[in-house]
Amino acid sequence: MADVFRKNFEERDDLGAACSVVSDGAVVVDLWGGHRDKAQTLPWQQDTLVTVFSCTKGMAAAAMAVAHSRGWFELDDPVSSYWPEFAANGKENVTVRQLLAHQAGLAVIDTKIKYEHVANFKQLGAILAEQKPGWEPGTSRGYHAQTVGWYISQLISRLDPDGRQIGQFFPKRLWRRSRSSSTSGCPHRSVQIGLPKQWLRLGLAKSETGTRFPSH
Repeated sequence: MADVFRKNFEERDDLGAACSVVSDGAVVVDLWGGHRDKAQTLPWQQDTLVTVFSCTKGMAAAAMAVAHSRGWFELDDPVSSYWPEFAANGKENVTVRQLLAHQAGLAVIDTKIKYEHVANFKQLGAILAEQKPGWEPGTSRGYHAQTVGWYISQLISRLDPDGRQIGQFFPKRLWRRSRSSSTSGCPHRSVQIGLPKQWLRLGLAKSETGTRFPSH
């Protein structure tokens, strides 16, 4: 595997990458190489953070599964029964099941989302709640690529007795439960759900809505 990984840089012009494989609780592969910037001046390190994009959809789904197992919601209940503002613009009968199955017609947000909206949980929630479905909910399916996580976070915050967003709910309810004491091979790896800290430093967002926590 190390030889194939090395070829990514020698023959396939890969910029930088990492690969970790855990088997039966033990880290059996832990590779990293290349650079983390286009100018190739910053070497990729063992603890270099990367954006995982849609991998967080699985994490969000796991959070909803935990919430469901605790009896906090029913899949066929209307989302609006937990989030009243969501009923706007004909969404009063959209069920949680339809939202999670990408059948709610909310794949696109008409309002132009700015960085300050993403950084303001309440403001973003108001925009999401006002969105009109792009099709009759439940009649079709369309990948809610950039919106389903936002909707789940808003819903989770209303289901969780402590009102936590997905970035705080996941590490508290799931991450610690899934930790393995034998994964000591990557002690410095971490995951952040929410806004990248670079956005904050560049002034693209005013507050951090996510949580960074060890991925031991």
